[in-house]
Amino acid sequence: MGDIRGMSAASVFAVASFIDYGGTGYPWRLYQDFTDSESHVRDALSRIEQGSNGDWPEAYSRALFEAARLNWRPEAQKFLILF
Repeated sequence: MGDIRGMSAASVFAVASFIDYGGTGYPWRLYQDFTDSESHVRDALSRIEQGSNGDWPEAYSRALFEAARLNWRPEAQKFLILF
């Protein structure tokens, strides 16, 4: 976050996770909507639960769909990091 803030002081961050469809898990979960608080982002990262619904393919299209619908600032240069 510090490196990104070095490039743009107005940077904000959100944290979400995604897994595959099926089973009892959720395909998408937002842990932290956009915030400028690095401590809130770190806390959200620590709460992510690893999950699986029993097969290999993850719901990448769902993650992209949901991420596009977050509360982005209209003038924002958007970056999405998936890992």
